[in-house]
Amino acid sequence: PGYKPANSETGMIREIMLEALRIVRSKGKNGVSIDEKGFNMPQHLEIDEPAGSSMGNILAREYIVLKSIPEISHWMYFMWRQWRAGEQIDWGLWLYQFPRPAVAAYAAAARMLAQAEFAGKPELHEQVPCYVFRKNGKTLCALWHSDGAGASMILKLPGKSELFDVQ
Repeated sequence: PGYKPANSETGMIREIMLEALRIVRSKGKNGVSIDEKGFNMPQHLEIDEPAGSSMGNILAREYIVLKSIPEISHWMYFMWRQWRAGEQIDWGLWLYQFPRPAVAAYAAAARMLAQAEFAGKPELHEQVPCYVFRKNGKTLCALWHSDGAGASMILKLPGKSELFDVQ
């Protein structure tokens, strides 16, 4: 696997991890993990800067995508707090003592999918990734519009449904 851009769709994180899994299986192993993965952003940006929300979207999406591969034992974010004061680029989820939007997005996705089992990846539209999980007798469906522009969608869901926006 090689270096790809950060976005989960164009960066092909799922394909990269499935290829990594294929490689380790050829060596008699059954699992993979990510010990360091993170996004950097200019340190001088304010906490509520749009780039911070974008970082949160990508982080939540990648959590969902990676959760769809049960053989991934863990995914560790690179830096929880700011790297070094005075640097131009920062990888931290916190800037000083303030959480960036990515912290809330990651927490919401992780909380919703805790103990959930991957059930499938239906193909809705090439720009609408969809991942289905099962948890406590319920079906969870994570989907988003991948080009960032947004879209309207009509969903016919059986029975009672709840919708959440984790960004």
